[in-house]
Amino acid sequence: MSLRTRFFTALYITTLLSASADDVDEARLTLTSQGFQPPILQLSGRHKTRLHLINQTKSAAESQSSDLSREVIVPGGHEVILYLPPLPPGRYRYFNDFHSNSSGEIRIP
Repeated sequence: MSLRTRFFTALYITTLLSASADDVDEARLTLTSQGFQPPILQLSGRHKTRLHLINQTKSAAESQSSDLSREVIVPGGHEVILYLPPLPPGRYRYFNDFHSNSSGEIRIP
């Protein structure tokens, strides 16, 4: 394989890897004794989202969203990572099923 072919192959692979890493947005949602923080989470909706759900309380939480078809139990003091697909504009509500007064919303402009 010539030097030129190796260079363009390496450039192509690097471009593919960097493009796939750029296509994932990062977001954090923290559950405290006061509820979800932030209570309204703005996302672009254009890319997949890696959502870090952090439970800072001592008790387990069940984060649930019928709008997103997601449900996950997060033990107290732990973090769970959820992957959301690209979403159309709208409002997506979620709540802690173990404490119904804790709720929030994801907004996509």
